[in-house]
Amino acid sequence: MTKIFKRYWPYLKEYKFYYFIVLIGILLTVAATAATAQIMKPLMDDMFIARDPDMLLYIPLMLVAIYFAKSLGRYLQSVYMNYIGLSMVTRLREVLLEKILYLDMKMLYANRSGEMISRVTNDIGRVQYFVSNMLPELVREVLTVVGLVAYVIYLSPELSFYALVVLPLVIYPLVLIAKRLKKLSHRSQEKSADVMTRLTEVFNNNEIIKAHATEKFELKRFSSENWRFFKINMKG
Repeated sequence: MTKIFKRYWPYLKEYKFYYFIVLIGILLTVAATAATAQIMKPLMDDMFIARDPDMLLYIPLMLVAIYFAKSLGRYLQSVYMNYIGLSMVTRLREVLLEKILYLDMKMLYANRSGEMISRVTNDIGRVQYFVSNMLPELVREVLTVVGLVAYVIYLSPELSFYALVVLPLVIYPLVLIAKRLKKLSHRSQEKSADVMTRLTEVFNNNEIIKAHATEKFELKRFSSENWRFFKINMKG
């Protein structure tokens, strides 16, 4: 994760203002989530059991305010992260293509055209997913966990101690799963390049394929790569 931040920081730092708005949206979402947990007790005790007439008015209004804040927070995250992701991907495509165009012929011959196309399309798309989805989700979930843990400690320090002891035992398997998914993601990129290469070969050599009547052979080759790509994606 640190390497990813270092690599993309020159691009990310240009969107500081937009990330600040996203952070506001995340804080609104986290605060609304914590407030939802906080309001459950008066909702049950004062509204449903005690039937306090004042609470019958205030709690519905508070619920509306909480969910409005949560919706506003998610809206800010969605709109501005989508803008950041699309804008960055658009720029990276141009930068990457410029790098490829100025490579020497030896490097161009050494790399398959399908692989280079995959770099410009699929790999850049993964960057957009990281910037638009993974990064804000990571921040939001971390802040949500911190907020809810703080609230649990406030309610019952003793019970929260047991929860915090069990929590690392739950996180460890998730770390192992994340490492496996990372390996599968790399293999998926390689297979995506293979599929692109097969398609490029077919489209660029269509006349030769027709002349030698090798349609079935080419279809079989493509089908093999295509289903390998499918199996790797299913594992991920």
